[in-house]
Amino acid sequence: MSNKFWPLAAIAVLIFAGVNLLTRTAFSGARIDLTEDRLYTLSEGSHNIAKGVVEPIRFDYYLSRKASESIPSIKSYAERVEDVLDEFARASRGQIDLVRRDPEPFSEAEDDAVLAGLQGVPISQTEKLYFGLVAENSVGDREIIPFFSDRDGQDEFLEYELARLLVSLNETERQKVGLVT
Repeated sequence: MSNKFWPLAAIAVLIFAGVNLLTRTAFSGARIDLTEDRLYTLSEGSHNIAKGVVEPIRFDYYLSRKASESIPSIKSYAERVEDVLDEFARASRGQIDLVRRDPEPFSEAEDDAVLAGLQGVPISQTEKLYFGLVAENSVGDREIIPFFSDRDGQDEFLEYELARLLVSLNETERQKVGLVT
């Protein structure tokens, strides 16, 4: 190899590294959903609701990972739920804190799930499947989805339920309505 090869190779490596660094920082939040029904994209209304969250909201997402591995329908639906929760958190620009918790048998996370009111479905004599959400705003209001259900394989209400939950928690001041007759 000639002496001209090494400087050109070094320049090519530097250009390649520079382009990678530039695209990683410039397009880090960019995403494209190429699925037919736009499964991984929030509707415009849900996106606006998440973007309009003014006070921090914490989502504690409970999924018994080990137990869900043995049930393919739950495992695939759990992935879908997680994707939608991630989209809501991303759209909120940091106002939604998504915390994933794995309530293994006899753990603190399982105790927290039970205290919060989540439903555990028995898988074996010693193991229960937890698959729910506890959402809490900064003033202590709490909303719970005790167990995510895919309703016979149709998760069309998942995004609606999460958007409704967000609207409920985002309204920290309740409006008073009076009726005069």
